[in-house]
Amino acid sequence: MQATLSHYRILEQIGAGGMGSVYRAHDEHLDREVAIKVLPPGTLGDEPARKRFRKEALALSKLNHPNIATIHDFDTQTGRDFLVMEYIPGTTLGEKLRAGPLAEEEIVRLGLQLAEGLEAAHAHAIVHRDLKPGNVRITPDGHLKILDFGLARIAAAQTAVVPGDMPTSPTSLTAPKAFLGTLPYMSPEQVRGEELDARTDLFSFGVVLYEMATGTFPFRGATSGAVAHSILSDVPSPPVRLNPEVPPKLEEIINKALEKNRNLRYQHASDMRTDLQRLKRDTESGHIAGPQKVALPSCWSTRRRTVVAAAIMLVVLIVGYAGFRWHLMRQTPVAGVVTAKPSIAVLPLRNLSGDPANDYFSDGMTEEISTKLSRIQGLKVASYSSTSRFKGAQKSPEEIGRELQIRYLLAGSVRKAGNQVRVSVQLIDTSTGFQVWADDFTGELKDVFALQEQTALKIGGALNLKLSPEEQRAVEHRYTQNPQAYDAYLRGRALLEYLGRPEKLEAARRDFEQSLQADPNYAPALAGLSRVEGNYYRDIESNPFRLQEAEQLAQRALILDPQLAEAHVALGNVYGFGYEYARATEEYHKAIQLEPENGHAWDLLSWALGYEEPPDALGAEKAARESIRLGNGSPSSYYHLGRALTQQGRYQEAMAAFDHVRELSLSAPQVALGQGQVYLAQGYYDRAVVVLSKLSKSRSAINLFWLSSAYAAQGDKQKGLAALQQALNAGYRDFAALDASPYFSQLRSDPRYQRLINRYRR
Repeated sequence: MQATLSHYRILEQIGAGGMGSVYRAHDEHLDREVAIKVLPPGTLGDEPARKRFRKEALALSKLNHPNIATIHDFDTQTGRDFLVMEYIPGTTLGEKLRAGPLAEEEIVRLGLQLAEGLEAAHAHAIVHRDLKPGNVRITPDGHLKILDFGLARIAAAQTAVVPGDMPTSPTSLTAPKAFLGTLPYMSPEQVRGEELDARTDLFSFGVVLYEMATGTFPFRGATSGAVAHSILSDVPSPPVRLNPEVPPKLEEIINKALEKNRNLRYQHASDMRTDLQRLKRDTESGHIAGPQKVALPSCWSTRRRTVVAAAIMLVVLIVGYAGFRWHLMRQTPVAGVVTAKPSIAVLPLRNLSGDPANDYFSDGMTEEISTKLSRIQGLKVASYSSTSRFKGAQKSPEEIGRELQIRYLLAGSVRKAGNQVRVSVQLIDTSTGFQVWADDFTGELKDVFALQEQTALKIGGALNLKLSPEEQRAVEHRYTQNPQAYDAYLRGRALLEYLGRPEKLEAARRDFEQSLQADPNYAPALAGLSRVEGNYYRDIESNPFRLQEAEQLAQRALILDPQLAEAHVALGNVYGFGYEYARATEEYHKAIQLEPENGHAWDLLSWALGYEEPPDALGAEKAARESIRLGNGSPSSYYHLGRALTQQGRYQEAMAAFDHVRELSLSAPQVALGQGQVYLAQGYYDRAVVVLSKLSKSRSAINLFWLSSAYAAQGDKQKGLAALQQALNAGYRDFAALDASPYFSQLRSDPRYQRLINRYRR
């Protein structure tokens, strides 16, 4: 993404979806932060379409309501069409719902704000058409904002959607006069492709309320077609059956909103708002929940009534005092009981150099300080992967502490100017929000190691931790004494997340080689270069020399330091890329033993377990979920989770995982690859071919293998053999998987198949 669009300076990407990528940017003219949504290429095919879009976008900008995100502008630059919107910090309702259903009070509070936003928009004859938790944002102070109002209609694209080929929910569909919206939040009239009015938003509102109350969708199915059929035909399970805490009045509101006949549904958002306000009033006044008054018989004497009342009061006091004592005992440590380790998370240190190119350095400092703190046995440290997602997040220490379940936060900044480095940090108690300790460390690049060590040791002192000599040595351990080697290594490591792109691979290679020129025995740089060579073999050029070089580099790193988790990961990659998944699993287990909170290693373990023959699907699922729990919510983690679920026959859950891959990265090939495997497993071979054919131009051996599997299962031997030969030419050598695959049963008796396999099997 270019650094500027018009007079907007791009700061960071903050989201992606079917309507395009979203970036946080700075409006240089008005000196304010905005959100910029860059539409996918081809969304607006010609200048007349662009003019219509601008006209309707500007009409939407007239919506001025505290519960609706404002659209500021629409513009085009160098062929990129983009919308400029109000920037809203916080989290989406969809992210909030991943933790499960919400409490009644929060459902009503957020529901009222949602109803008020819809009411204001509908008063201007503007219908959302794509209302869902992902389009609702919650600010840190609990304020709700509806995003993307009306964009489903004004951006209705030129691409028709074939109902039988729809991916599963939640999926954005934007074909005119067909599907405008997202399964499973679409109304029956949306599914039927009928003209829409404000009542379609109220149905979607009902789906959102249902999900808030139960943690699941009211309409479900193994495929998008099944979900669409459920929306048209099924009566959802009563919310109270899924969550006994749902009050009857809320269930009544949800059921009325989910009426399939829109004439029987709520007709206006104001009606839903009124009912939610009534529910809020009744709940707060105790009309719905709370203790019921007991009427005493009128024949009782005043004295007896007084005695009974006193007895009741005495019971209340006794119970209240017991509850108070129980609470007090929970809060006060009992003498002789060992309290839990203090817990800490190192938030991404802000780069104050003014040059985004120095992000690699501040990120590297963050991870290194976190690693050194983890060497202190008396301290529980959150993984770097779990804290990296808070980079630039507008959340309070209390919120982050609750989310990560930690007591202390280390926050701060790094300023690197030439050879000068300044680190400013502060330790915050998340239970109070107060600063416990703060310090500044200043020096030259050659002092960077001492800066990291001083930070870790002083934090230990601030938390009254007495370090053993072994812990002191572990904190002060250095893989290199050369600051230039360290700096080049950090630059190379920052590029490892782009390993599928040749230009990034070459840049990472140069950085790691420069690091090793400065210090030939720098083990982490050897491991990093091994990963570059291994991924070059897998994704770019299947020359066995690449894999041999990757193995030698990883082995050299392990000779220098057998306890380096990165080196075990690199060696595991070598074995995995060579289809020796059992050996890869051993190396990933070793890495995890050394670094139990290494989310990347857990993800790779899931990959290896899922491809072993026979696969360990349960182990792969556990490893993928652990990777996600640790904050490594990358597309690959959700893809490996989806594969593990597919292997267990849990197809709907698998499709949801692959849908999440799409949410994280619109261009991720794992989406089609995963969905194709689900369709194959279900016996939908024609559909599998359609989906996997999207990968026909891929150079990936695995992608080509699955495409050949789909053709073979479909019975198209010619295309199956052609795709298989492409896979083998690209380096595919997993003959154990080929021999076990049920999809090649028709091909195995074909002499052409036997000749092809024998040519490559050695």
